Amino acid sequence: MMCYFIHKCLKYVWNGETHHFELIRGWHETTYEEILDSKPLNNETVLMNRALYGMNEISINLTSIVRLLLDECLNPFYCFQIFSCILWYSDEYWMYATCIVVISIMSLSWQVYELRRNEKTLKETMCISSSVIVYREEDGVKEFKEVDSISLVPGDIIEIPQIGCLVQCDAILLAGNCIVNESTLTGESVPVTKIPLPDSPSKGTLFDIKVHGRHILFAGTTVIQTRNYADERVLAVVARTGFYTVKGELVRSILFPKPLKFKFTQDSFRFIFALSILAVIGLGVSIYLMIRVNVGVGDIIRRALDLVTVVVPPALPVVMTVGVVLAQRRLLSHGIFCVNPTVINVCGVINVACFDKTGTLTEDGLDMWGIIPYEDGLFGDPELEPSELDNGPLMECLATCHSLTLIEGVLCGDPLDLKMFQSTKWELIEEAADHCKFEMAVPAIVRPSSKTSLTEKTSEKFNGDDIPYEVGILRQFPFSSSLQRMSVITRALNQNHFNIYTKGAPETIELLCRCDTIPRDFHSTLLEYTREGYRVLALAWKPLKATYTKVLRVSRERVEQDLQFLGLLIMENRLKPETTQVIETLRYANIRPVMVT
Repeated sequence: MMCYFIHKCLKYVWNGETHHFELIRGWHETTYEEILDSKPLNNETVLMNRALYGMNEISINLTSIVRLLLDECLNPFYCFQIFSCILWYSDEYWMYATCIVVISIMSLSWQVYELRRNEKTLKETMCISSSVIVYREEDGVKEFKEVDSISLVPGDIIEIPQIGCLVQCDAILLAGNCIVNESTLTGESVPVTKIPLPDSPSKGTLFDIKVHGRHILFAGTTVIQTRNYADERVLAVVARTGFYTVKGELVRSILFPKPLKFKFTQDSFRFIFALSILAVIGLGVSIYLMIRVNVGVGDIIRRALDLVTVVVPPALPVVMTVGVVLAQRRLLSHGIFCVNPTVINVCGVINVACFDKTGTLTEDGLDMWGIIPYEDGLFGDPELEPSELDNGPLMECLATCHSLTLIEGVLCGDPLDLKMFQSTKWELIEEAADHCKFEMAVPAIVRPSSKTSLTEKTSEKFNGDDIPYEVGILRQFPFSSSLQRMSVITRALNQNHFNIYTKGAPETIELLCRCDTIPRDFHSTLLEYTREGYRVLALAWKPLKATYTKVLRVSRERVEQDLQFLGLLIMENRLKPETTQVIETLRYANIRPVMVT
């Protein structure tokens, strides 16, 4: 029998060994070997996991109207306000008291209505399920079958359809690549490439969802399309479900926002406390003076308490509530939804605004400025038309070192990669029919657009020198913000060896390259262009002496070393039209704009 309790939508289970309640986290402290060795679950294991982790759903209970009203009315300010109104009515000061009561009822009703509506909208948004193909074992038979996504449990192996789908859980990719739209979680509209989990770099390595995000399909994101080779299934293993997913964490942050420790709020309470002390002093003095002139006990009590209502204004919460409600409506008219109205007052004392640069202050896209190639120990003359470069390592790096993909015939991916590839005037091919000439599974091929494609029949007519210039992209190491680089492993059609191409932050690439290939004017040239506001990336490469099988299994750290420097990629990032006006408005309001990137 399992002993547990649920707090803020998370389950805590009693551990008999440690004698503590422990938070259930889905797959936690799992090694690479355990994940890669995943087997289909049988019915008994599915039931056990479901009892432990619950159903795969984000179920939100609506707070009752009575509870919402009580939460608002039991605020100390409102309690004091009710007391003040009773006092005023007893003193025949009914007009002001009635105004306060009417405004309070209206503002409270509006706040409760808004809170209720937001809860309903959130509940309707989260109540989404779909059919998924899961690999399970029933009566000793392992088979793929269709089930409702609500019934998924950690450990289930699911198939990702080729046409894409809405991901209903956090799952670790085991086989195949996926092009994913993560805009619902990150706000980035650029599709992201997810790659399968590689073999463990060392025995016992723990899988960390926060660190190894490039292998994870997150709940709430959309798989646009998949890439699988030789008609193999694209498979993933369920790691977390329900409120334990990244999407669930986001929902919980909305339902249970962290309390704000803001200096303005603390100072407000100190101010009220100081006024209360003055009220108590004034109360004592007033009682003393009224007793000396023989005022009646009832009048003394009313006058003394009335003094308290003057020093500590009971209309303050009403005024603040009305202000918050009006501000909320103005935000809503601009398409801004506020799930935590209490922070609106805090926003009124902001004096610094921090912005990201790319996509916020500047355009999402970049414009190609040019290439500065490496030549004989120094940088050469800038090449403003990359398509004019000779076919070689530098051109191949520009044409292959990216994460672009074709979606319904349209190139999609990071804007920087898109501009870089388009500047070469090459073309990307992902049809499986064109891969046979490489005699291996090649996810994508790039080639000059002016060249004629080579078919299987015509390839026999060419010798090694005549074969059209085509490069197959065999493997991709996606961009990592912690590593500040990305790499690809390629093979040209007329070559019998593989190459690795890397692009990334100049300071990072410098450390990965052989010292004898770094230009002597590297730092001065880099400083010159970065000071002008250009986006600068470094390019590098090296040939790989390895078999096809080893290339598919080699670790990133092993191949991204002893590279040869190729040159600098210079991109121009223009400001958005409204950026200047917004910054001027902020400065006029004494709000200091800061760029954080």
